[in-house]
Amino acid sequence: MNQRAAPTVNLDVFSSILSHISSPRTIHAVLQAIPRANPLFHAALTRRVALPIQFDVYDQETEAASTDLLDVLLRAAQAERLPSIRHLSLAIEVDLDSRVPLRSWVQDREKVIQEDFSPDAQALFGALPTLVRACPGLRRLHYYSFPGLALPRAVVDELAKLEQLEHVTVDCSVTSSQGRVSGGGDYAEPGQLSAEWDGDIWDIEPFASTVGPKLTSLNLRHINLTFYNTLIRQTEVFATYHKLRHLTTDIIDGVWDWRGGGSPVEGASPEFNFQHLGFPAVEVFDLVVTDLTLSGPKLGPLKMVSCERLTELHILVQYSLCFGGDRAVWDEIKLFEALTGDMLPALRLLEVKDNAYNQRYYWIDDPHSTRHQMIYQRGRAYPGFVPCFLASIGTGALPNLTHLWVDEKILIGPTKTLIEFSRSTKPDDLAWMATLRTAFARLVSVRVGFGPLDATSIDIVLNLLNPAILRDFGFEWDWHAFGRQDPLSPKLIAGLTRFPHLTDVHFLFPRPTSPRPPAGERTTELPYPPSDPYTLAGVSAIFDAHSRVSRVGVGNSILWERHVQGPLLVSDGKNGPNANVPRFFRAGYMYAKDSENADNYSPLRPVYREEINEMRELLKRILV
Repeated sequence: MNQRAAPTVNLDVFSSILSHISSPRTIHAVLQAIPRANPLFHAALTRRVALPIQFDVYDQETEAASTDLLDVLLRAAQAERLPSIRHLSLAIEVDLDSRVPLRSWVQDREKVIQEDFSPDAQALFGALPTLVRACPGLRRLHYYSFPGLALPRAVVDELAKLEQLEHVTVDCSVTSSQGRVSGGGDYAEPGQLSAEWDGDIWDIEPFASTVGPKLTSLNLRHINLTFYNTLIRQTEVFATYHKLRHLTTDIIDGVWDWRGGGSPVEGASPEFNFQHLGFPAVEVFDLVVTDLTLSGPKLGPLKMVSCERLTELHILVQYSLCFGGDRAVWDEIKLFEALTGDMLPALRLLEVKDNAYNQRYYWIDDPHSTRHQMIYQRGRAYPGFVPCFLASIGTGALPNLTHLWVDEKILIGPTKTLIEFSRSTKPDDLAWMATLRTAFARLVSVRVGFGPLDATSIDIVLNLLNPAILRDFGFEWDWHAFGRQDPLSPKLIAGLTRFPHLTDVHFLFPRPTSPRPPAGERTTELPYPPSDPYTLAGVSAIFDAHSRVSRVGVGNSILWERHVQGPLLVSDGKNGPNANVPRFFRAGYMYAKDSENADNYSPLRPVYREEINEMRELLKRILV
């Protein structure tokens, strides 16, 4: 009897499936299961080198793995056994606590030099031009050096030769001024202290004239006042960036126009006069900014771009000054008293992330305790956001707005609850709810800033939304309104089934897994949703009840997808925000293994040692 031939997999179909997988670990597992001679192996390898290839020298083990990977990669590229690498991520940063010699750092605090790194790290840094040269199809480069060694001119020269390069992320300031002594009581002229405070910066001029004009996306991190002034001097060059559609600026570093006295205040004041940077075609603007900068009724940093061209605006508000990471000093963001809907005629997506208080991951035993009260009383006020900005939709403004992603209590303010608003008969409150009803009726994707929602308030929110078009729904669930071992609320699950086109559901904060430790004691580990059986049961319940929902997230970049054998964890969130998951899920609680992260902005530094080792072993297999 003839045996039936083994089924074959169509190469194009296989490649298409792989294109939807963004986890390097999953791709490595696929590669391990396929013989090298099989054409499917090359398809999987092509997908792997399209994902980020990491190099890092932050600790000795990762540095050693990166050095070995560099050697193997260059040999594989020279032997022409490697598909064209599309994405490099390079971190030439120093651990000031354990790696920098005390003498070097004390005597020259504003400067990190090559001698602060080990010989192997210096060798890797020196080989970066060769590495870029070995990647002629490179499309994306991430270069991290805060604090560390600035992107070298030799690498810039190699980048200028690349024809397919689309995106660059780069640290503009290469030293940190955190922990500096305050300026005392002497008040200086605006900008005077910044000149003393700011450390070394990256020289952008060679990059601006050679690499920049070819980019479609540019991410400038750690911009201080000194670097901002260099940007202003490049506006004529930036005016030639007709391909650049996506600009990210992080303007929270340094003290800008702080005049001294008391603790150093990071970021620009609302009186700082921002100027247009010259970019003529930016449509997506990401702004990382301090609360101080937006505390006045002015456009401020939005002047750096042409608002009328923006289709997406993403704003991340961080502290200028905080106490213990749990209280904002500037508790009013007045940007939307100046920014009107008429200024953003093309806007499709607006995102505002402002996790002003992020300690909501414990069960609180005492409902009358101060800590319990802080769970329900937090967040900043955004005067003008609903009654002016969103209300302008009713008069024809914001005609293209279909995605609204906000968190905390931005939509109702810190002093009220949604239930109070919905039951109020005051004219202002009635107008407020009418504005929300008009705005929400057109949204296909929404992250709601109403604070924690229980079974009653979630029903109010769902009644505002349009079942005919809603696809994405993100919210903060009030776990404390239910028992610790209660299943996910049937009322919530039933409410979600009212939306036939819903595909993505996102819980901004996880179910707590332990009581808050007594004062003076610290927890050893914060909640990790993938290991919590109640969380997994809730995710499964949503998939079971709603056949169209394909993804459920809990916290920042912790994501499950529907799978025939049950929910499949596709991103664990352990390295902070994951650029490979949809942006909708990159908000809310960030997991931290060893310490609390009260302000929820600065995730623990990613650890890529395992991923680097996996890539090294894969390339060794290719060379054998």
